[in-house]
Amino acid sequence: MLNRTITRADIIRALTKEVGLSQSDCAEVLEDVLGEIAGCLAKDEPVRITNFATLSVRHKKARMGRNPKTGEEAPILPRKVVKFRPSGNLKLKVNASSKQQRQPLMTNLKDDPTDIADYLIRGNGIDGAFQKSSEGVTKAQKDGDNYALSVWREVKTILRNKKAGPEGPES
Repeated sequence: MLNRTITRADIIRALTKEVGLSQSDCAEVLEDVLGEIAGCLAKDEPVRITNFATLSVRHKKARMGRNPKTGEEAPILPRKVVKFRPSGNLKLKVNASSKQQRQPLMTNLKDDPTDIADYLIRGNGIDGAFQKSSEGVTKAQKDGDNYALSVWREVKTILRNKKAGPEGPES
């Protein structure tokens, strides 16, 4: 296991190798992307990077805290914090090593949420597929299986998006 932090320079080198642009061009692209993300967050706008994560700003209220060393009470001022919420796909990738020792949730589908959603639609229609995915979530919660729970939640999200169609969610 690699116990090293990935830096901007590492990302720039990987981009240069993958895309074929110069390091300075890749550095400029990375800075533009990070600047855009930071700018949106500074304006309290959430940032959703599909299949990776959602970043949002959370407002924390003022409260009284305690100095752990002295036990003295001290006010903590209101502030903003960035919340990172990983996508189901990111959770699956992070937990991929545990996936190798387990049985697939559905035979021959390799726990790919998109494949499972398509399989359920073919056999049950969209409403039946949604019901089956809800049953999968309930069973995973009951069994305490966090991996299965993340897969079934991602399947449910995919089905919800397919049901809504390209126009967006139904009113």
